[in-house]
Amino acid sequence: MRSNAYGYFSRDLLEFLGNLRPTQEQVFFVEKFLHTHSVMINKNISAALTPREKACLLLAAYGNSTDEISVILKIKPTTVCTYRKEILRKLDCKNMTHAVFSSIHGGCL
Repeated sequence: MRSNAYGYFSRDLLEFLGNLRPTQEQVFFVEKFLHTHSVMINKNISAALTPREKACLLLAAYGNSTDEISVILKIKPTTVCTYRKEILRKLDCKNMTHAVFSSIHGGCL
């Protein structure tokens, strides 16, 4: 039985990175790392995202590029870039991958 919510994700992450048969120690190490370095989104921060920023974040989570997001939302690519910058600033993230992970982990997405 897994000790926390990161167990299955840890094993999947190790397998994705090429370790097809991770040991229990490796899984535990990744679980501990994820637990100590996880970023929980504060409900105030989540509420601070505008509906357009949330839509941009969700579309980015599905792997859409800036140009694809601009076509879907019917806005200019520069506007999408502005939304992305604001998302990163509001969620205190370094890149969109970090923002998507933090949003999923924090329950925003």
